[in-house]
Amino acid sequence: MKIIGEKKPIVGVTEMYSVVNFNGVLFTSNMNKVTYAWYIFKKYKNGAFVNVTKNNIPKTGQSVPYSFGYNVEYRLDIYKLEKELLTQKDKASFAASYFVNPTKKSSKAEIKKVVIYNKGAKNVDLAGIGNSLTVRVECINMVNKQVKVHVWNAEDKSEPNLMNSRLVDINEKGIGLTQFNVMQLLSPTESMNLMIGNIKAIGFFVTATYEEQSVNNKAPVVVVSQYQSIADIFENARSMSSYNDIDTPEESTNGKCPRCEILTLTELDEIFTSATLQEKSALLNAFNLANKNFGLNSCQQKAHFFAQVLQEIGPEITIKNGESLDYAVEKLPIHFANFSTTKKLNGSPNELAFKYGRIDQKNINLLKEKYNKPHLKFQKSEPEFIANVAYSNRKDLGNGDFYSGDGWKYRGRGIIQITGKDKYVKINSRIKSDLPSFNIIVDANNINNMKEGTIASMAYWKEYGCKNKADEGIERINLDNIVDIVNSNTPTRNDRWENLKKTVKIFKVKECNGDEIKNTNTIDSLKWHDPVENPICTLYMQSGGGGDYGKHWGLFGKTRDGSTHYGLDFYAYPGTHIFACVKCEVVEVRSSTNAERGYGKQLFLKVLDKETFLSHYKKYSLLYPKLEYDMIGDFSKNKDIVLHYAHLRKVYVKKGWIINNVDIPIGETGVSGVNKGEKQDGTAAPHLHFEIRNLNTKNRINPGFFIDFKNYNTMSDSQRKNQENTAKKGKIYEFNGQKDTYKDESDYL
Repeated sequence: MKIIGEKKPIVGVTEMYSVVNFNGVLFTSNMNKVTYAWYIFKKYKNGAFVNVTKNNIPKTGQSVPYSFGYNVEYRLDIYKLEKELLTQKDKASFAASYFVNPTKKSSKAEIKKVVIYNKGAKNVDLAGIGNSLTVRVECINMVNKQVKVHVWNAEDKSEPNLMNSRLVDINEKGIGLTQFNVMQLLSPTESMNLMIGNIKAIGFFVTATYEEQSVNNKAPVVVVSQYQSIADIFENARSMSSYNDIDTPEESTNGKCPRCEILTLTELDEIFTSATLQEKSALLNAFNLANKNFGLNSCQQKAHFFAQVLQEIGPEITIKNGESLDYAVEKLPIHFANFSTTKKLNGSPNELAFKYGRIDQKNINLLKEKYNKPHLKFQKSEPEFIANVAYSNRKDLGNGDFYSGDGWKYRGRGIIQITGKDKYVKINSRIKSDLPSFNIIVDANNINNMKEGTIASMAYWKEYGCKNKADEGIERINLDNIVDIVNSNTPTRNDRWENLKKTVKIFKVKECNGDEIKNTNTIDSLKWHDPVENPICTLYMQSGGGGDYGKHWGLFGKTRDGSTHYGLDFYAYPGTHIFACVKCEVVEVRSSTNAERGYGKQLFLKVLDKETFLSHYKKYSLLYPKLEYDMIGDFSKNKDIVLHYAHLRKVYVKKGWIINNVDIPIGETGVSGVNKGEKQDGTAAPHLHFEIRNLNTKNRINPGFFIDFKNYNTMSDSQRKNQENTAKKGKIYEFNGQKDTYKDESDYL
């Protein structure tokens, strides 16, 4: 297929642009079950093309009219729309781009073009007896003048009369419009023959005249006897000799990745797989309007930004009227310290939680038994009160007290859930500074609009430092640094990491000429995977204490006040994904109830790809030679090697499964099995306990010889700060973990 149309139209004059086959003939769209969506982009002085599609709603059809208002370059992007078999929703795929360079107006008065069509129909070239036909005249330098139009029958070329001829006024845009009823154009005999099927079709042309000029349209509108049932058999044989073929867009030659500075609908199609074309178009338009102003004009920045946006609004682009806050009683202290008896996250629910939280069939028995509340009754949550308790008197948000209502008014809104009164002040200041042409004050009343919400989120991205963190790379720590800014207490970090891995592929970050990727071994490794992403050792003890003791507390050896630690502890907030290092077989899964004391839920994998595993053996200099061990017992590389994961929350795999694709997570970290003396306890230092051992023995080797982890001296300030913040929040309790949820075994093959 190719695009045809005038490449150098006169400014202000409407031209038709069409999708045709390589022989220059229009497709028969009803037969192919497809149509096309057209977007128009205008090139600005900075070289960027910005979507100027009216109201973000594309024109649709195989042929569409365009009038260009300026003497600058334009780009038409055309997407093929096909109905999905099951959902019957439009599925869009990029078809082609077409570049147009309008020329300045001439001083000569002339009729440029006249067309006749069935406005609003799927195929504008076909009509029924009950339709009206629209005539459109396009002129140059003829404002307020009149053009005579005459509609005539293709069979007998009827003479002008009161029913088929009239004068049309030309407006300030050079356009004249009028309509003719098909029944008025037909003779009684023609009408009857069409209705009973004696005549299958009649074609109508139009002629426009002004002074000595006379212009005809190039193809008729065909009036058929049964428009809906036989429309597919008609094909428009327009003469296309005056049109030019499509140009292939040139690749960037300035050394900069050509994808960096523009967001495309194709990319959004892959991210927001369930959204409507209109929703994606609105997002596309707003983003491309300002991405360069706010520093989101690189593939890496786009990948990070949309990893967060996808988590907040989902693949269907659902922008709710503010954060819902419909929380059950027991969930409130997980998210908000003000609902916790300890005034820290993850404590027991306090009286405010019981007053405002939801109680229903799912949690009433749990609450009665666990918290000794036998008289509880079902109740709905009170989101407004929850918001005002959760977000009131927050210096970091700038909200007033409970009675000010700021908590509810400034709860999370928009495509990145912007929360807090102060954020609106800073965001508007950033917009005024970096995008002064955007003359809209963003507030809680308009931030859920796609345009205002997208601009506000981009301004937030730059103002609050997300841009700087995104520039640092695409590792898990880079994502976590952004999440710490956007929503530090969210339980969805793993989901956001999966989003980033997806968007890195969609935006082709690793192929991008304009981005510097600092770690090319983070995503898409098929033969080796660290047990957790970007492993770092723990710096704190179970109690939350740290200092010098914390620096070696999680290392392998006699590192715990003289007691021996048989593995290596990697800091991991509960819910962090775990992975097989190489191809393995699941040989055992243990729950907290059948595990040795202190290990909790566990997973044991036998290494099948020993060659790859042993190739990762490296020199490891003991950080604390007097405390750490090289190995315990008589570990041998010639015997079966087992990877041991402990303190898990969930396991995704079953005994006997083969794990070949090491990029698919096999479970989640937790705090199961943590004891204090003989009693169940929690920990302020959540981690994965990881061992490398020989099968059915106590012989172990220091995992530091295989896992390239970061210690206190080599991890970043933000990584140290992240652990410190976790420790300060207090102990996390989940002794038995959670119910295992299994993936499909085929996912790992």
